[in-house]
Amino acid sequence: MHEHRNDEIISYLRSGRMQHTDSAGRSEVISPDRLMVMNAGAGFSHEEAVLGDDPIEMLQIFVRPEAANLEPGVQFVTLDKTESIDHWRLLAGPAGSAAPSFVRQAIYLYDTHLSAGGSIDLPTIPGFDRWLYVFRGAVSVGDKQAETHTALTISADQITFEVTASQEADLVLFLVDRQAPFSRAGTMSG
Repeated sequence: MHEHRNDEIISYLRSGRMQHTDSAGRSEVISPDRLMVMNAGAGFSHEEAVLGDDPIEMLQIFVRPEAANLEPGVQFVTLDKTESIDHWRLLAGPAGSAAPSFVRQAIYLYDTHLSAGGSIDLPTIPGFDRWLYVFRGAVSVGDKQAETHTALTISADQITFEVTASQEADLVLFLVDRQAPFSRAGTMSG
């Protein structure tokens, strides 16, 4: 086990399975249909182990919380992949938002599986920049192209764009308020 402090950590898998065990006595499987958000706060210990032989494809996202030494905890959310086919699926958002899991910061996380030739508008929130990551596939956004394992940043003041898949694509989208207060005290994100 190892400890994290003052980090909000989102574990998002696209393939494979991992066993999470933590200092609160929980032992849960993280997989493409099971999202984990660890709110490390004042301190939280955990370990993760790969299960089976399938390759792990994941993003482990470290977010700076709005303040240091908040109450620690961990969340697990069951995901239904059919909810993300050609639609943005909200995965995480600020505490108190409508998202199924929360981080203590002004950040929203979405995903979608976009069919080849399909198009979808980017979600927008006034004042929030957008960061689009292509997990798999190829898309165009306005006059920009992005392929597997690349990202595009679209600032809050840019017009709303449509994303078009030139081939089937798995996408992750972050909406981030870069003006929100944050703590620099994190184990990894500090």
